[in-house]
Amino acid sequence: MAVAFVLLGLLVQVVGLVAARHRASSVAAAAALDASLPGADPAVVASEAAALVRDSMAGARSVSGRATTTAESVTVSIRFRWVPPGPDWVPVWVGASATATRVRAP
Repeated sequence: MAVAFVLLGLLVQVVGLVAARHRASSVAAAAALDASLPGADPAVVASEAAALVRDSMAGARSVSGRATTTAESVTVSIRFRWVPPGPDWVPVWVGASATATRVRAP
C-alpha cells in the first residue's frame, strides 16, 4: 500500500510538471510573437509574460522573463521553480523559450 501511495504521488508530480512546461512554452511563444511586432518593447513583453506565468500557474516560484533581440528575431525566455502539489521532493526548474521573426513594414 505504501508503494502505491509513493507511485501516485510521483505520478501527480510528473503530470503537473508536464502541464507546467506546456504552459510556459505557450506563454513564451505568445510573448515572442507580441515582442516581434513593430513598436513593441521586448523587455516589457517578457516581464508581462513572467507575470502571467506567476499569476496563472499554481506552484510557480522565482519567475523570471528575459527577451533577447537581434536585427532579425526576438527570443523570449521564461524560467521558474515549480513547486508541485503535495511533497516537494526535488527542486524542479522549468525553462521555456521561443523565437519569432521580427515584423517589418514593407
